[in-house]
Amino acid sequence: MIYTPVMTECQELGVIQLARDERAPYLAREAVTAWAGAEHPAQEILVLVASELVTNAVKHAALEIGPGSDLDGIEVKLSQGRDFLRLVVTDPGSACSTLSAYDLA
Repeated sequence: MIYTPVMTECQELGVIQLARDERAPYLAREAVTAWAGAEHPAQEILVLVASELVTNAVKHAALEIGPGSDLDGIEVKLSQGRDFLRLVVTDPGSACSTLSAYDLA
């Protein structure tokens, strides 16, 4: 059995494009805090996850692509549904990246 998520309406809380540099994790933490609010019950977890994912993107994504390239950026997006939050961090990938699909059954 393959799990297919049900598409639900989401409200986009914020989106930011970041340069892939040492300031990106800090800027991602600041953005997520501003979007969700410092008092949000999931704020600490959101900040931690955003920081970790952006740090990985800075360290590992497209190392062969130099600064200033169109593929050099990192996008961080936070959306909220009725009973969930969705944090998406998109980076340019790398030469070793492959698309994967997993059977969750």
